[in-house]
Amino acid sequence: MNDITTNPAAAGIQLMPASIISELWHAKKLIIINFVVVSFLAAGFSLLLPVWYKSSATVLPPSAGGGEILIGGAGAANALSALGFGGASEEINNYITILKSRSLREAVIREFNLMEKYKAKTIESALMRLDSKIDLEVTDEGALMFSILDRDSLRAKLMADAILRELGATTISLGTRAGQRNRRFLYSRIISVKEELAKVEQGVREFTARYGTFDLPTQLAVVIEQMVQMEIMLAEAEIEYNVASASLDEKHPRLDLLRVQRDETRVKMEELILGKGESNLLLNFQELPDMAVEYARLTRDAEILGALLEFLYPQYEQARLQEAKDEPTLLALDYPRVPQKKDKPKRAVIVLTCGLFSLLISSVWVVVSPQLQLAKPRERQAERQDSVT
Repeated sequence: MNDITTNPAAAGIQLMPASIISELWHAKKLIIINFVVVSFLAAGFSLLLPVWYKSSATVLPPSAGGGEILIGGAGAANALSALGFGGASEEINNYITILKSRSLREAVIREFNLMEKYKAKTIESALMRLDSKIDLEVTDEGALMFSILDRDSLRAKLMADAILRELGATTISLGTRAGQRNRRFLYSRIISVKEELAKVEQGVREFTARYGTFDLPTQLAVVIEQMVQMEIMLAEAEIEYNVASASLDEKHPRLDLLRVQRDETRVKMEELILGKGESNLLLNFQELPDMAVEYARLTRDAEILGALLEFLYPQYEQARLQEAKDEPTLLALDYPRVPQKKDKPKRAVIVLTCGLFSLLISSVWVVVSPQLQLAKPRERQAERQDSVT
């Protein structure tokens, strides 16, 4: 008995182009009906889909000479290159990193209460939903365009505004952080030096009140000069008294007068040493060592703190100018606007895609179905012959 080939490839589907076209032509009514029905169903389904609006903004990299921020350096640039932003400049990469930061996204979620609107139970779920609504794109010209989707056109615009605002604030904060830290340090040092100088001034005031001094070196020079003069006067009075006592009787009036002058001169000398004269400017020589040490310490502290203030004030003003100079500026080329047209669903695309898909499926079914029906008897006959052999 001759073997009958049961290979499906041998008994397979062999169709000529003419027969295919003929079968499609005979089944044109079915194909058209399927196309119309599927298109109407797709149109109805697209009408049930929620409408989404897109608001976008375009940001340019900062101009040369403006403040720059570095986030992660080359590592961040390589990571962003892997995400498809390899052609972006370093400043644009910094913007993208900020836009993808958790702090910025959480700020937007809190401001618009997106956890309730997205019906998210956790902040991570809300972050994922928000990420799916934000799109970042670097243009061929090197600008960064970001857009956000929302069902409310006004809220989409407000959310884009909030993202742009947070991007600018974060950029300025990062760009001026070093300058702010330097300025704040100098300001705190100036306040500290002023407080120390106020304590020294209070010490000088108490020193002046306690010792009755206002210019110790000048007062000391005057007192020493007076003491020299008093020493000379006392020596002259002693000499004159001794000379008179050698030639005059002890009860002589002249000798009594010289004795009184000598004693008065000695008393004035003692008063001058103790600072008990009629003048408030006299210094107590017994307190002079402690007075000189304290005066020297107060003078030294006042001079040091004064020199520090003279050094710190120019540094502080320079830090303020540098901070203002280094402050980066966010150059927004296009600001967010309220979208007038929906972004999705694209109903025409949905209807056309479904219609074409129905044409393809209908055509394949019309061509393949008869061949499949012919293939089944052949397979049964081959199975019977195999059972006989």
